[in-house]
Amino acid sequence: MENALLITAALFIAWLLIEITAVPVNRLLGSDVSYTAFDVWLSLGIWLLLPLLTCIHPYIRYNYHSPMVGIRATGTTRQSVITRLVFLFIQCTVTFLLIILSLYFGKHLNFLLHTEPGFRQEGVLFANLQHENMLYNTSDEERQVQYSRYQQIKQKLDETPLIELWMPTGGGILDNVGTMKFLNDKDAAFVVQTQWVSPKFFKIHGFKTIEGTLPEKITDNTQVKFVMTESALKAFGYKHCDEAFLRGETPLWTWATMEGEMHEEGLQLMPVEAVVNDFYVGHITAGKVPVVFMVGATMGSDFQILCSPGKEKELIAYLRTVEKEVYGAEELEYYWLKDKVTALYNKDRQVTGVYMFFACIAIIISCLGLFGLSLFDIRQRYREIAIRKVNGAVVRNICMLLLRKYIIVLAGAFVVAIPLSYCLINMYISNFVVKAPIGIGIYVATLLIISLISLGTLLWQIRKATTINPAEIIKTE
Repeated sequence: MENALLITAALFIAWLLIEITAVPVNRLLGSDVSYTAFDVWLSLGIWLLLPLLTCIHPYIRYNYHSPMVGIRATGTTRQSVITRLVFLFIQCTVTFLLIILSLYFGKHLNFLLHTEPGFRQEGVLFANLQHENMLYNTSDEERQVQYSRYQQIKQKLDETPLIELWMPTGGGILDNVGTMKFLNDKDAAFVVQTQWVSPKFFKIHGFKTIEGTLPEKITDNTQVKFVMTESALKAFGYKHCDEAFLRGETPLWTWATMEGEMHEEGLQLMPVEAVVNDFYVGHITAGKVPVVFMVGATMGSDFQILCSPGKEKELIAYLRTVEKEVYGAEELEYYWLKDKVTALYNKDRQVTGVYMFFACIAIIISCLGLFGLSLFDIRQRYREIAIRKVNGAVVRNICMLLLRKYIIVLAGAFVVAIPLSYCLINMYISNFVVKAPIGIGIYVATLLIISLISLGTLLWQIRKATTINPAEIIKTE
């Protein structure tokens, strides 16, 4: 009955905490966690089975032994303390494990956020300014009106000092990615990532030219030039830009004449105009991959804009004004490249937050377990402490006596947690090309955190025990 009442109270408090923390927990997990029938059956199972399990041991122990054995066992606490120490050891091991994992994931997230992706992020804006597609109109008059609006938008972008560079585009640097098969001059085939860009792309994103000369301006829609990254140059078996030539196994692009004739291009070997620095196309953990840029006269309803430093708010207000003048609306669709890059690591933030959250819970539970065990153990040893004080024991000797077993438990838990955490971290990052080093720092920090909290809990109990009056304890016990 006692166990049933305690578990009932615990379940009530647990569900109360769940309701109170529902909003921040859902925000942390990034989803709305709803209740199911499993939650009801789990609560009922805990309420019915846990009291029975806690009563099995004393039932067997005192029902099948003679009363004398039971009376003798009541006066001994050694086995109870050992059992509690085992549970404390498990609690501390889990706590160490969760803290190590949370510290590593925090370190890994910081590493991801502060690793340069290889292109400019700050001040690069993607805005959808053209809300119509001229390719799907049936009337020449409609196409002319839309073309006039498009020219008006381009003029407005050229006029403002808030913009350093701009270009029309069909997608951003992170999502305008595909794969194509290319052949080098030795007819060796390679499938690499490909991006269709305009010449201004490299200036807007701040790419560094390693070799060759980047195309300056391409107005002919039938003309395309090749630019590749350093890793792509090596992947195709070249050492220098001037010896690199590529062609497609199948036509790379097509164009039509005014008479409707279709022309297929890209089947002949073409020189690589320039080589630029490698960059991370997506999540940094995927590493830097070879990329071939198809540089031509691109079009699209989106615009990549390089904002003048410190003029971000003014630029957004200006673009809203442009939309209102051209289309009579202010529903500007845009995003900053910096925010897009940051959003790549939302899952990493979520994992880090979850582990930190559970690490804090584990610390609290371990402190409660340590406090309960030390309170029970030290209280049972009051008479021993009093006798030692009468026989000349000093406070330092008593402290070492009471601390010894807990230090051994904490040290053992830490030793067990080190290989476990190392294996779990390596399992998590095994598929990552780029990853933060594990390092010894997270283990030292974990040991310091747990040591300070645990010793603080223990020393409060020990200080109380060392200030007892031996005479009173010997009289009462």
